[in-house]
Amino acid sequence: MDHRRSRLGQIVAIGRRSQQVLVLSAITGALTGAAVALFDWLVSDVMFDWLLRQSDWFKAVAPLIGLALAVAALRWLARGATPATSDEYIRNFHDRHRRLDERPVLGRIVASVATLGFGGAMGYEGPSIYIGAAIGSGLQRRLSRFFSRDDAKLLLVAGAAAGVSAIFKAPATGAVFALEVPYQDDVARRMLLPALTAAAVSYVTFVSFNGTTPLLPVRGAPPFDLRDLGGAAVLGVL
Repeated sequence: MDHRRSRLGQIVAIGRRSQQVLVLSAITGALTGAAVALFDWLVSDVMFDWLLRQSDWFKAVAPLIGLALAVAALRWLARGATPATSDEYIRNFHDRHRRLDERPVLGRIVASVATLGFGGAMGYEGPSIYIGAAIGSGLQRRLSRFFSRDDAKLLLVAGAAAGVSAIFKAPATGAVFALEVPYQDDVARRMLLPALTAAAVSYVTFVSFNGTTPLLPVRGAPPFDLRDLGGAAVLGVL
């Protein structure tokens, strides 16, 4: 009887912890969605729109100005950190004993804003992943009592999924991407649901600020018949 009670208590504790983890994943998603929306607004609607109104000669040299500002931000704000963003997420995921360092976060984000805002060749997804991973890692570090040792990187992954989900407006893609990029055996079983939760909440938060307009709108109805389906099947087999 005592054994059964102990077993039941363990099951209840696991269920309660799972609920807490999902709530924290949702919080991570909300914070990430808001942070990525702010990042996107600052780069696209403030800096880049301002750049487009400048003279042609200034547009030509603007990327160099952005790179100079990025170097300065990495050197002084990030204390000499590398410009890595998504790579930093992957490295931290695979090293169980390594925590994502919060000190360079501000410098790296400022460097990303300067590079993108002044027209530099850089994507939005890397900084978005890094923002989400930093938020998730920081939250889990402060609330580590709710997580087991096997789930040491859970909110790191959830935050990365939330970042991709927000910037691409694609929740499922965000969750799959965050799990696939640093793939290890058995990671999906433990982290899929928190990643999906964070991605969904992040998407809702982001579009509440930026709307649901597609990044690449498609008009019309492209033709599709059995020949297309057969060709796709052949390509899949090959």
